[in-house]
Amino acid sequence: MREVTVLGSGVIGLTSALVLLERGFRARVVARDFAWRTTSAVAAAIWFPYEARPPERVNAWARHSYDAFARLAHRPGAGVAMTQGVIYARTHDGPRWWRELMPAWQPAPASDLPRGVVAGDVLTVPVAEMPIYLQYLVGEIQRLGGHLEQRTVQAIDDLDAPALVNCTGLGARTLAADPSVYPIRGQIVCTERAVDGFVIDDDNPAGITYIVPRAHDCVLGGTAQAHVDDERARDDETRAIHARCADLRPALASASIREVKVGLRPGRPTVRLDAEHTPGKRLIVHNYGHGGAGMTLSWGCAAEVAALLGA
Repeated sequence: MREVTVLGSGVIGLTSALVLLERGFRARVVARDFAWRTTSAVAAAIWFPYEARPPERVNAWARHSYDAFARLAHRPGAGVAMTQGVIYARTHDGPRWWRELMPAWQPAPASDLPRGVVAGDVLTVPVAEMPIYLQYLVGEIQRLGGHLEQRTVQAIDDLDAPALVNCTGLGARTLAADPSVYPIRGQIVCTERAVDGFVIDDDNPAGITYIVPRAHDCVLGGTAQAHVDDERARDDETRAIHARCADLRPALASASIREVKVGLRPGRPTVRLDAEHTPGKRLIVHNYGHGGAGMTLSWGCAAEVAALLGA
């Protein structure tokens, strides 16, 4: 049985480890923080390929992941639900790239469109409630004999492993000596559940806006501030996010705020997913730089990781 070490315990690292275990590898996950303390735990985690490139590879990974999440939605305890909602457009000639990835969609009735919105697509996509979903992934890894080790790694060479999968996100700036990786600051607001159906309004002139209802709350977003690494919540942004979302769904105006969270998405001009043969003939597969689409691309990227390792 081949051995592999996966570095990083966000959704990309955990999914990579799980797929490798399913394909017969002996896998361990090494990470500085447990999964529930990563940026993945902050994510609204709606399937939507946001801030990730190149389009042709991203779309293939996203489509693969869509199918995987659709299957998981039938698995009790996974924390995944197929959720209907709408993606708004504010111009008639803007790209509607998501249509080619969807098994089905239909135009939103013109009478349902908010002020400033010229069109909308109604569709069903996966939503993962990350605190539950990350715990599910950890449980599956352990069930299949995988191990999780909390440890700070200063350099990749510190790890004694014949094969390594680098899923360190922002940590790749140091561990992979990759200066092209940068933070994308995201702030979200969690309110009581006051609406049904997700909303994505990513070209809102006031800032990217989304509403993601979960089992017991709603996640409102958001911000996407490139090259900003401040993890403190900002009160003015909380008010602005709440107001933008309430403008789209007025029932949210009176919804009480339960929590405000900030996470740093791992941005990169393109996702890095490739194999590197080191001078010592150790194989390293790099899998990082997913921007705001880690959950969305996770299963497709994990499948490619396994293929690069010969599975």
